[in-house]
Amino acid sequence: MVDFVKLDAMEGQALTGADVLQEQAEILEGWGSSETVITTSEGAQARSKGKTTFVKFTNRSTRGRMGRGDTFMGSYLARRLDHSVEDSLRFAAALTSIKMESTGPFRGSVDDVLERIEKSIPFSPR
Repeated sequence: MVDFVKLDAMEGQALTGADVLQEQAEILEGWGSSETVITTSEGAQARSKGKTTFVKFTNRSTRGRMGRGDTFMGSYLARRLDHSVEDSLRFAAALTSIKMESTGPFRGSVDDVLERIEKSIPFSPR
């Protein structure tokens, strides 16, 4: 099918018929996706090589919610070029969390993102 799939939870439900993120990712993996990322309003889940990781967003407001999915995916893919799935997921969640706190595009720095990760983005294997 494809090597990589990114969708939100509603798209995952429509495509797979499953309500639970974990099930959606497992179904997509069974269809041939080697890496699947599913976003929700609470955070994002990645599944690769049979391992699933979920990271919560840490934004304090949702003033800049528009563009959340594009921001997440762009930052995830950029980080994924030379980092692990787990690290890339944490990076993208932190960057997207910062972006959602103000309108417009992300205007922070990599240092801002790394500081956010250090302070508040643990990952939780599922």
